[in-house]
Amino acid sequence: MAEQHRIGYWLAELDRLINLRFDEDLAAGELGRRHWQLLHSLDGGPAPADRVREGLAPFWKDAAEFGIQLGQLVDRGLVAEDAGTLTLTEAGRATHDAAFARIGRRRRAMVEGITDERYAETMRVLARMAENMAGSEVPPARDVNGCAGCADVGVTVPAWHDCGPSLTSSLTHRFVSSREVRTCSRSPQLRDSVQSRSIRSGRLESLWEEP
Repeated sequence: MAEQHRIGYWLAELDRLINLRFDEDLAAGELGRRHWQLLHSLDGGPAPADRVREGLAPFWKDAAEFGIQLGQLVDRGLVAEDAGTLTLTEAGRATHDAAFARIGRRRRAMVEGITDERYAETMRVLARMAENMAGSEVPPARDVNGCAGCADVGVTVPAWHDCGPSLTSSLTHRFVSSREVRTCSRSPQLRDSVQSRSIRSGRLESLWEEP
């Protein structure tokens, strides 16, 4: 069975691969990220150097970096500077457009096999998760209310747990305590199910014990 990973792993791995492939696509045109940002800032037409510098300021490690990166593009004949105004040269336009096309192909490859609806839903879910983690408090635990099966387990239940009648016979009737995942013992269907497990110390152990 393939190794299972949690969301943190996939977020970090996807971010790593996006950055890796992005750098590869830029390197194919002998560009670095700051080069690309400068070129792309001029895609819409000539712009004052001060405005471009201000817009890209959050990305510079120090104040001198802008001049260094711009100088490299000017030396390569990709950007022209005249009276404080920056403009893409013909070669600069070609270099920008070629890199833009490579980046576009890479983005399309990343979402291959994913419908627009699934992509949009994924973005909504990730945005909601980010909102939830942005300073929100952990929901307080509450005492078991109305579920003798969960009371048998002997721990408090998170606020989102609901032991409705329809869940009593459900194979997904579970709740999470601070250290374990346990299943309601009042469900006969679950009592005999291979899914009737709890997670302890990284091992799967059967929760059920004969009375």
